[in-house]
Amino acid sequence: NLREFPLTCVLSKALPRYLPELLAEYPSWNAWLSAAARGNRLSQCGDLASWNRAAHNLAEMQLDSLAMTDRLLACGARDARIDTLRSRLAPFFRCVHTLMKRQTKLVPPALAPHELEELEARTRVALTELQQDNIPDSLGHLDLNPENVISTGDHTVFLDWAEASVGHPFFSFAYLSEHFRASFPQEISAHASLAREYTCIWERCLSRENLGRTLALAAFLAVFAHGVSTDAWRSADRLEEPFIAGYYRSLARRMKLYAERIETGTLPASVNCI
Repeated sequence: NLREFPLTCVLSKALPRYLPELLAEYPSWNAWLSAAARGNRLSQCGDLASWNRAAHNLAEMQLDSLAMTDRLLACGARDARIDTLRSRLAPFFRCVHTLMKRQTKLVPPALAPHELEELEARTRVALTELQQDNIPDSLGHLDLNPENVISTGDHTVFLDWAEASVGHPFFSFAYLSEHFRASFPQEISAHASLAREYTCIWERCLSRENLGRTLALAAFLAVFAHGVSTDAWRSADRLEEPFIAGYYRSLARRMKLYAERIETGTLPASVNCI
């Protein structure tokens, strides 16, 4: 992944508090050397404090990145800005229509054409609504999972920037929140605490009463942003691979589930309790 080298170098120099120390770089090899981040991967942390700190530091890092989004895009960061996502909406759903028609398995059932049309319309409306919040585009991480987050005890370091992006900041939190719920399924009140740690940084940009709705929309649209920011859906050859085809079908099903949760009000606790 050639974009990882320039992005890692730029981010390490511009945001050194949140990345491992960059020791050396060798551009002709797309290679770099970083100091080891001392601490535990978030996947190894059973304490809620480490997760809350990660959410808080994620928001701080994104706020610190606001002035460098153009530079990140020039280095190859994935473009997950609302206008770009909107431009990919129709071609992506045409692709998903084709993949659903090809499905041979009965379970889970393929989404019907009218369901995909409704989902596309809901996505378009959600993009417009999220854009109206006027939260600025920032650094994002489309592969933000607990293996790529190091808790150092009093701070957080973020790794693996091959899938760095520029777009709505809440997308990255949605990925972290999803992993949190999987790791702590019984900690209902803790979900809300994680969201509060993240959103308190953004209250200067968004009124408190709108935060819950914004989190819900971002959780829904983060699935779409991840899907259209990957490359395989643009390749007819890759879409012939059963795993790839199944992957995009699963993304569409998850989007439908999230859209229904928004409509019925049965949202994750981290959104309901904000």
